[in-house]
Amino acid sequence: MATVLTVVSMELAEGFWETEELIYQATAEIADLEVQIAKASWPEREMRRHIEQYNPYTLRSLEETYPYIGWRSYLKSYLSLENLNGDTLGKNNRDFVNKPEKNAAPSLDSNNSPRSIIHSHTRTKSDPRRIEGLNDESIQCMNILTDYLPFGAGYVYVKSLKNRDKLYDDVKNYTNLMVQSFQDIIKHQHWMTPQTREIALERADKIQKNLGWPRELFGNFEDFTTIDAYHRDDYYTILDAYNRNKENFYRIMMILKTGLRNREEIRKLSEKPNRLNKSWDPAQLSFYEKDAHTLSRH
Repeated sequence: MATVLTVVSMELAEGFWETEELIYQATAEIADLEVQIAKASWPEREMRRHIEQYNPYTLRSLEETYPYIGWRSYLKSYLSLENLNGDTLGKNNRDFVNKPEKNAAPSLDSNNSPRSIIHSHTRTKSDPRRIEGLNDESIQCMNILTDYLPFGAGYVYVKSLKNRDKLYDDVKNYTNLMVQSFQDIIKHQHWMTPQTREIALERADKIQKNLGWPRELFGNFEDFTTIDAYHRDDYYTILDAYNRNKENFYRIMMILKTGLRNREEIRKLSEKPNRLNKSWDPAQLSFYEKDAHTLSRH
C-alpha cells in the first residue's frame, strides 16, 4: 500500500520528499481502519480470543504478572532498549513473552545475546540414508520403510550395530555434557532472577532422557515376540498384500500409512501416557518435545 501511494505521489506531487512521511502515516491509518472494520464483523467468541492474544503490557504490569523475571535488565540487554518507563511497551502480542526470540533486535555480537539459549525446537528427520552399494530406488524404499514402519526399521537398524552398547554409552555421556553446558549458560544469564534461575536449572535436571532405543520394545534382539506383537494388528496385512502382488505399490503404501496412523497416533489416545515412550524410531535424529519435556537422542 505504501509503495502504491509513493508511486502516485511521485507522479502528482512536486515536493514528493516533503510528503513521504505523510504517506507512511496515511498508510498506517488505512491499515488500522481495515483492522477495525474486520474486528467489528467478528463474532464475540473470536473477539474474546483477540483480546486475550493482543493485550498490551506496561512495564509495571509485566513486573506484576511475571514477578520472577528481571524485566528491566532483560529488556535493556535483549531488545537494546536504552530508556525504560511505565508507558505501554511496543510489543502487544503474546509472543513478546512466550516467544521472545521473535522480538530480538539484531546484534553484531550474537554470542553475548540471551537469544543464544532460546530457540524453537522442532522434530526433524535425518537426511536420506546413503548406503554404499544401493541405487537411488533402493534408498527411496528404505526411506519409506523408515518413515512409515519406524520401529520395525529401527529394530533392524539397531540389531545390525555390533557396537550398539558402546554407542549407547557415548550418546548418554554426550547428552549429559549437553545438559550441563545448557545449565552453565543459564547460570550466567543476568536478566533472570535467582528464583527463575533455580526453576530453570531444576527443570533441566528433571528432563526425561530417551536415549538409544526403546529397550522394553526391542528386548535382547534374540526374542522378537514383543516387537512383532506391537505391529501385528496394524501392519500384518502387508504380508498378504505383498504375496498377492508385490508390485502393487499403492496398496502397500496405503497399508503402511494406515498402520502408522493407527499404531503411533490413534492407539496412543487410549493408552496411559508414558514419557519413556519413544516418539520416533532410533534411525532418526535427536529432538526435544516441549509438551512431554523429553529429550531423545539416538
